[in-house]
Amino acid sequence: SYSRALLNFGRGRGEDKELCGGFVWTWHRIVTMRLAKFEGLLIPSKLLTANLMQFIMTIFVTVLLIITTNNTARLVDEEAAKVAEREDSYQSILQDQFIREQVPGPLADLTTEDGLRNLASSIRISGYVGSAMACLVCIVLTLAYIPSVVRTTLNFRGGVIPSMGDANFGRTYMMAPDSVSLVPGSMFWAIFHSGVGVFFVFAVVVFFFKFDGTRNLAYTSVAQIIGFTIPTIFRLVLLELLRDYFYDGQYRSRPVGANLMGLALQCLDYGLAFGYMLVRAFKLILVPIYYIGRVDTPVFAPDVGRIGATVLDDAPIHFRKLIVGHEAHRHPYIETLGKMYLLKLRHGDRFGTTAGSRWRMIFVSALMPWMRRHRVHEDVEATGHGYGHGHGAAKQNSFVAEIQRSFRGAGP
Repeated sequence: SYSRALLNFGRGRGEDKELCGGFVWTWHRIVTMRLAKFEGLLIPSKLLTANLMQFIMTIFVTVLLIITTNNTARLVDEEAAKVAEREDSYQSILQDQFIREQVPGPLADLTTEDGLRNLASSIRISGYVGSAMACLVCIVLTLAYIPSVVRTTLNFRGGVIPSMGDANFGRTYMMAPDSVSLVPGSMFWAIFHSGVGVFFVFAVVVFFFKFDGTRNLAYTSVAQIIGFTIPTIFRLVLLELLRDYFYDGQYRSRPVGANLMGLALQCLDYGLAFGYMLVRAFKLILVPIYYIGRVDTPVFAPDVGRIGATVLDDAPIHFRKLIVGHEAHRHPYIETLGKMYLLKLRHGDRFGTTAGSRWRMIFVSALMPWMRRHRVHEDVEATGHGYGHGHGAAKQNSFVAEIQRSFRGAGP
């Protein structure tokens, strides 16, 4: 009833919200066939085709990396077999001894059969681990594209990404509509480059721990990391215990103790900041390797990735252009308006009459009062037109008041 609708709206039940556009949310809507029917979202066919090609590229990259690993290890095994077949002549012994004296310590083992066998084994293990991680990352990247399309579309519709009201929208997204042809190919090859980059990162790390010539260096690096980690953990625990005691928000409730603690932290952080910045450097190196495969997401901040009129990474702009072009043709409002126009052409004056409009307003005002606020435009005060300003607003408010009086008068 009308009273119950207003009561539920006043209690906040008309303001129920749902976190939408995420990875799980999108794939759940796709599996249950609710994305197009209930959300009015359709995925562009170009992106669906490119996403399918990404799965094919994932298989290709994984197989290519495994084959490359096996071929490299096989070449090292063949070289080890040649060393084993060499005769133990006095001349070969002197030659091997001369090579060991000239070659640095970690690489001296490569002149022996055991060293080459260890090198081949290290290449195989590190290559297999790198290939597995590259395959996993490529699968994650491929599965993330469809949710990204849905999230970007919802951001455009909800105004999170400025569109028609933005002064730069036309210059950014309405120019050169033919540039969207770069998007499918970029998505396809982005998986390749990201997979190869992830492969080298994990393969190098595993190789350093597996190969005898670099194992000591790897263990020394781990010891240094542990040496930075233990004081850092101690610092974090100490701050959690003392921060609320000395501070109340940004204010020092006990100035003397807070000043002494701040002085001690500054002295300690001069040493720990080296490890902090090293970790930051690794993160800034590793994150772009992953985001090479994400042509849908800007890597640079809005004011960072531009040099004059040149955009360093314009792939996300082309991706959004494709979505804007798709929305311009398949937005649910446009389809609804198209149906209304066709019905008007078919039925003439019998469709869209004043009486029907009044009944629609009665229905919305009585059963869905929360929809009234959507009739007020944000730019009405600037333009002076619409339902939310001047005479139009007075007419709407008087009409709603008349509806409410009629409902109250109809009661017992």
